[in-house]
Amino acid sequence: MTNYSNFAGRTALVTGGASGLGRAMAEALAATGASLVLFDLNHAQARHLASDLKAKHSIRVEAVEGSVTNSDDVARGCRTAIELTGRLDIVMNNAGIIGNAPSIELEEATWRRVIDVNLTGVFLVAHAAARIMIPQGGGSIVNTTSMYGVAAAPGRASYCASKAGVVGLTKVLAIE
Repeated sequence: MTNYSNFAGRTALVTGGASGLGRAMAEALAATGASLVLFDLNHAQARHLASDLKAKHSIRVEAVEGSVTNSDDVARGCRTAIELTGRLDIVMNNAGIIGNAPSIELEEATWRRVIDVNLTGVFLVAHAAARIMIPQGGGSIVNTTSMYGVAAAPGRASYCASKAGVVGLTKVLAIE
C-alpha cells in the first residue's frame, strides 16, 4: 500500500471498524500512523483487529464495544480517543446496516432499525465528536453514504432513505 499521507500524531475513531469498509478504513489509517479507536458491536472482532494493527504498525489502538444508536456508547467511544492520545482528529462515520425488502413487505421494525443505525447513528457520532473537535481547534468527520443516497433501487426503501438522509445531514453539518 502506498502511503499518501502521514497521520502520525492524529487519532481516528472508526465506527463499524471491525469489518468491511470500516476495517479497510482502519487499516489505511493505521498504515499512515494514526492512533485508532475501533468502535463496533462485535467487540471480539474489533479486539482482534486492534491487536493485529498494533503489531503491524506499532500504533496505539483500542477496541470499544458499542452501538452508534446509543449516545452513552458513542460518548464512551469518543472518551476512549481522548484517553488514548488526548485528541480526536478524525471520525470515519461508517457503521451501517441493510434492511432489504420490497416496500410493501418492509416491516416497521426493520425500517426503524435501518434509519436508527444509518442516519441517527451518524448524527449521534458527529454530534459527540464535534463537541470535542471544535474546542480543540478542528478535526474531520467523514460520513459514509452510498450511491443509494442519490439513486433508488427496488427493495431498498429504508436503505435509500437513510443514505439520502446522510447526504442531507452531511451538507447541513458542513455549512454549520
